[in-house]
Amino acid sequence: MHTFRAVLISIFITSTAFATTWTVDDEGKADFDNIQAAVDAASNGDEIIVMPGTYTGTGDEVVDMLGKAVWLHSSDGSEVTIIDGEGVRRVFFCSSGETNMTIIEGMTILGGLASGDYPNSTGGGMRNQNNSNPTMTNCIFTNNNASYGGGMYNNNSSPMLTNCTFTDNTGEFGGGMRNASGSNPMLTNCTFTGNTADYGGGMYSSISNPTLINTLVCGNTLDQINGDYTDGGGNTIADVCPIDCPSDINGDGYVNVSDLLTIIDQWGLTNSQADVNQDGIVDVSDLLIVISNWGECE
Repeated sequence: MHTFRAVLISIFITSTAFATTWTVDDEGKADFDNIQAAVDAASNGDEIIVMPGTYTGTGDEVVDMLGKAVWLHSSDGSEVTIIDGEGVRRVFFCSSGETNMTIIEGMTILGGLASGDYPNSTGGGMRNQNNSNPTMTNCIFTNNNASYGGGMYNNNSSPMLTNCTFTDNTGEFGGGMRNASGSNPMLTNCTFTGNTADYGGGMYSSISNPTLINTLVCGNTLDQINGDYTDGGGNTIADVCPIDCPSDINGDGYVNVSDLLTIIDQWGLTNSQADVNQDGIVDVSDLLIVISNWGECE
């Protein structure tokens, strides 16, 4: 998928010789101080760089991508680049046939609300409809709310998501994501945790078939996934999230003498589970990590 993303960006560079790069900074030291103004001004193939800050809007959504094939990305990552619906509006909206050349990267999508009668109550964090298929990379969806798809709602749309996290989103059908008729999104290396809904805390799908690859869906309420999906391999779907404890080599919940003996037994080997720091070889670095994390995993 990283290769695919590189190809997409390469296409931008090679096929749009006269593309423009726009900058956005909420402190006003750029072309624009809000993202929607930059999208309005941009043309297909343009790049929009968003500086660290918190960005809001005044309409029904903070950002409508308007069907434009632009690369909208943060300069410094999702942790410091926040698009905030302020609990009163949806954050992102794609309804104009966006293709996978509409790339949104490195954003935290926060505080989105979609309320009222259907379809207004769909996709607090993001709503994709009318065959809109954007590419989302390294984005965090958190604390968004909607009856249908607190984090994201897809209707006849199949976005591609890579390295995206959905956490603490709420809804009635699909706390993290709701996939409606004809939607077949592709999710790779994504995480759904702590989302809440009456049906499909992590994800709810009907007449749709999302594909999950190397994706973690755990710790959501009431259930993890409600509806069909295609298991592309490497997924973990569990009510209780696995403990993140790489020093616990044998997976018993404790870093102890058993893990230490495994290090010694596989000393010098490559491609080994005992390579705790994943530097390619089992050596003294892995031994020291095990010792420093001695005890029960938390």
